[in-house]
Amino acid sequence: MVEQMSPEIMLVSPEQNEMAETLFQMDLVLVDANHLSGLTRESPTTPLPTVSPKTTLYIVFTSGSTGLPKGVVISHRSMSSSMVRLGPRRSISQQTRELVFTSLAFDGTLLSEWN
Repeated sequence: MVEQMSPEIMLVSPEQNEMAETLFQMDLVLVDANHLSGLTRESPTTPLPTVSPKTTLYIVFTSGSTGLPKGVVISHRSMSSSMVRLGPRRSISQQTRELVFTSLAFDGTLLSEWN
């Protein structure tokens, strides 16, 4: 899956750093508790990139039942359309809270989380 995505960088934990160094030829960014505690809630000084409806939001992988898992690109437009349609049907508002039992890697969970 990593080969299919061809990422420029990978965030890794201290526990996974050594394995990632041997498996992947890319820049690794070590993220640990010290790194996270040093982050601030202030607005970043670097502006966020401009995105369009066609811009990739995330990539979800199939189960691989036919051999290898395949990456499916989900655009900002696709997610926005789903949220606009599903939100009112499920009576979701800003006050809605949900307990999630499914894997965060499951596309349906992402719809639930972002609605």
